[in-house]
Amino acid sequence: MYKKSNRIGEISVNKHGTSLIIIEYNRKDDDIVEFQDEYRFKTKTTYQHFKKDLVSNHYDKIVCNVWFIGEGKFSTTYDRKLYNTWYAMIDRCYNPYSLNYKNPTYQNCIVDKRFHCLQDFGKWYEENYYTIPGKIMCLDKDILIKGNRRYGPDTCIFVPLEINSLIVKSQRGKNKLPLGVYYDKECNKYKSTCSTTINGVKRVVSIGCYNNPNDAFEAYKEFKEKYIKIVADKYKDHIPEKLYEALYRYKIEIND
Repeated sequence: MYKKSNRIGEISVNKHGTSLIIIEYNRKDDDIVEFQDEYRFKTKTTYQHFKKDLVSNHYDKIVCNVWFIGEGKFSTTYDRKLYNTWYAMIDRCYNPYSLNYKNPTYQNCIVDKRFHCLQDFGKWYEENYYTIPGKIMCLDKDILIKGNRRYGPDTCIFVPLEINSLIVKSQRGKNKLPLGVYYDKECNKYKSTCSTTINGVKRVVSIGCYNNPNDAFEAYKEFKEKYIKIVADKYKDHIPEKLYEALYRYKIEIND
């Protein structure tokens, strides 16, 4: 008969490549193992799972080889919306397919180390997430600090989709014209327009036609900044004060 004491010290490697060792063996379905990484996470498992490399480590970097679940109440099932927000943030910044095809404007964006662990992100999420009846909430990184490329606890804020859509993330198109400006062949001038949502109805407002793109942009800038303030006032009683203040001081630049 195999002596249980002989199994103490056995080493295996799980599917994520992390070594683990049996530190306590009571019977084949009651092993205590310790992972041999910086966190030294201990867990109970079966000897069969140990031998088949099926033991999960809360600190395995399961998302883009950097981010991990950690020890605590937050998991893939504790709050699905929370987990999906965390995962989507990482995916936008580090998934090659997403960066090349779905979200190319997130090139060179990063996630702060304080958000690498789901437990840390989850705590921040519960302290900062809020709802507005009938509105979709989005995680935003560049309204509080314009041009910011880092997701972190000091740069992110939740905003309703209407506000999130106000801040254009894309850069100039192939025509190299300023934001909000295109060349209108019919009037043979540069035209500025702005997308708005009035009483729930989306429409594009024609601001005017101008002889040069700079004048067209200045008209767009003036209109858009006023419109942002209108939307800010609409949500004033529902959003954090720092978000309201950031919207009021937000400036549209010709290089946006």
